[in-house]
Amino acid sequence: MRKVVLFAASSLDGFIARPDGAIDWLFQDGDYGFSEFMETVDSVVLGRKTYEVAKALGDDSLTAGEHWIVSRNPDKHAGGKARFGTLDQVGDWLRSSVSEKAVWLIGGGELTAAFLDRGWLNEIVLAIHPRLLGMGIGISPNLLNDAVLTYRKHKVFDNGLIQVWYDVAR
Repeated sequence: MRKVVLFAASSLDGFIARPDGAIDWLFQDGDYGFSEFMETVDSVVLGRKTYEVAKALGDDSLTAGEHWIVSRNPDKHAGGKARFGTLDQVGDWLRSSVSEKAVWLIGGGELTAAFLDRGWLNEIVLAIHPRLLGMGIGISPNLLNDAVLTYRKHKVFDNGLIQVWYDVAR
């Protein structure tokens, strides 16, 4: 099975976006290891809502290489460069696909929880922004089972952002 890495940002109180999906609170003044990370992946898996937000923002980082958009109704969205599939279809692809590079899992929280619950997520790289949002979209809402993580390393930036690397132990 392919190695899957969640590379994401969160507020200090564990939110990846505001309740309406907005990410305006994220630091936009630096790379924070993103370019280096992108050299380690060749495929992207993201949720349909995250895909729609990225598309509206003109974010082309999600269109490099092979990418899947997870949707409960993939036939409704089919067309274009993106491959739409159900969670089970993406799981089949993860088991059959072969590459030395990892798969980037990005957005949203429900998809992260689903990957954790199925044992498909291997690593988490989290950029924790020194911001408290109070409410929003959680990093893994509705997680059915505890996810045990093993700390690997961290990096502290001058602006207070802390990036932490974890391996998923289970």
